[in-house]
Amino acid sequence: MGDKALGNGRNGESPAWKLLRLWPLIIAIVAVVGSIYNSINDIGDLQAAAKVQWDKIGGNEDGIVEVDTKVQIIQYRLDGIEKSLDEQKMDIKAILNEVKK
Repeated sequence: MGDKALGNGRNGESPAWKLLRLWPLIIAIVAVVGSIYNSINDIGDLQAAAKVQWDKIGGNEDGIVEVDTKVQIIQYRLDGIEKSLDEQKMDIKAILNEVKK
């Protein structure tokens, strides 16, 4: 009865010593909570980075459409130049044939 009156529990340990023996459990809980906090923070960072990347992809898609349009315009103009050169070659041949006669 003397031990219980002093607050000593089983094996003659005081309540403070029992709490002190729980330090590995407390460290584990703190580590888990810390890792969860870091994971949540990292997820937020990843979401922000993903949004920036999708914005860049959207900008690139707009740029691709613009470049494709310009390429089509250039191709149309090149086709016109080729037709003009073919006509000039035919005209020169016709002139040379007339000169030879």
